[in-house]
Amino acid sequence: MEITVDGNTLAPRQPVTPTPYALFSNAPWATRDGRREVRRRIPEASRDGGSAAARGVALSARVVGADIFVRANLQPAELGPKIETLLEGSALKLKMISNRGTTVYPSAGAITDCVDQFRCRCILREVTQKGGTATLTGDQLLPVLAKVGTSKEPSWMHIEKLQEIDGTEGFTKAQGED
Repeated sequence: MEITVDGNTLAPRQPVTPTPYALFSNAPWATRDGRREVRRRIPEASRDGGSAAARGVALSARVVGADIFVRANLQPAELGPKIETLLEGSALKLKMISNRGTTVYPSAGAITDCVDQFRCRCILREVTQKGGTATLTGDQLLPVLAKVGTSKEPSWMHIEKLQEIDGTEGFTKAQGED
């Protein structure tokens, strides 16, 4: 079986799986039977490179905190103060705890059926002050994880760093988070 693409004939070594799409570089989603499909094109890059912002390149990025995912058989009203106690004396402070995407600590009044996995959003204390420019380092984060890791409950399972990119938060917020 021979296939012609842009005037070039291809003779594959393996059998070709039939496809309902035309094999043309200028119409990658046009069907063979002529049905209209959405056609998408990748934008052309400028030859001169353009500015970093125009190319979609971040000019600045910094880590402003971490989401520490923990497993605990506690209610949010018990877990919150426990996490705050573990964070005392560290560079981080607890902003909120969410469960299944909804803020559960501090309580926003919503009734949520919680599972035993919580996301604890911890933000740098300096960032919470207006105009803070601090960046979270591994040296600041590891002692916090050691404290949470040595406590019987909660125990941490997963961590995600929170980035601010060009002055904009590069992370999602939980339902009810300010």
